[in-house]
Amino acid sequence: MMNFINNLPKSVKIAIPFILLGLLTAGILTFEDINTISNPEISGEEQQDINIGFVIRDGNNNPLENVSISFQGKEFVTERVTNSDGYVKLSLPDQEDVEIVMIKEGYGTKRVNFNTNIDRGKTITYYLNRLKDDPVENQVSIDKIVQNNCMETTTIDYFKFSLQKCEQSGSTLILYLDIKNLGRRRNITLYTNQSRIINSGNSFSAVATYIGQPSWRKYSQEKIPNNTSIKAAFKFDDIIIDRNETLFIELNTSISRLEFKNESISSM
Repeated sequence: MMNFINNLPKSVKIAIPFILLGLLTAGILTFEDINTISNPEISGEEQQDINIGFVIRDGNNNPLENVSISFQGKEFVTERVTNSDGYVKLSLPDQEDVEIVMIKEGYGTKRVNFNTNIDRGKTITYYLNRLKDDPVENQVSIDKIVQNNCMETTTIDYFKFSLQKCEQSGSTLILYLDIKNLGRRRNITLYTNQSRIINSGNSFSAVATYIGQPSWRKYSQEKIPNNTSIKAAFKFDDIIIDRNETLFIELNTSISRLEFKNESISSM
């Protein structure tokens, strides 16, 4: 476009600003149109990418080199390998839900979900747990699922919260809830921030949650009609809990802080 204008006769070049001014005054043309004309590369819709960094560490907070990381979104799959600092950086589409899978020999595989809009501009750290030397115990730590009904119910502000199941697979623990609205139709939001599990003096923070549809996010929201129940869950990573160990659970919601005491997980 600029080459075309440069090749025009001088008299035409002089007239162009007056023509554009007349079109702006008449409302036929906008400044955005002029910007697109002068910068044709920005015309049309383009997906904006953002840079996000990831650091992978072991249980002793040491960086892990050569961790294979795959990133999968709606329309893309890409892979990276961590450097000696346990670090990778890449560009990902903005406003995108991405699943990442981290694999390193001798360590448990980790799968997590995050949203590039929420986590933009951050360096995100994840931890991989080293597998034990006994191959039988390795298999248990990755694949064996332990759970119990761990049922407890509390009613707050016309919402009935029922903790229905605690399920652990490897170092990932998921708490499943049923939420019933006993009052008028209202929104409820679940937050990972300040949602945690405490046991033996250790505190583990939630990394994702969902309500209604099982799509993991940093926070989730749903409008629940009167006298209607809906399923929800909280996910915790990098958590190892011995069987029958007592748990204290705090879950942060827009209604109130929920507390479930003396819960435990036992083998099926």
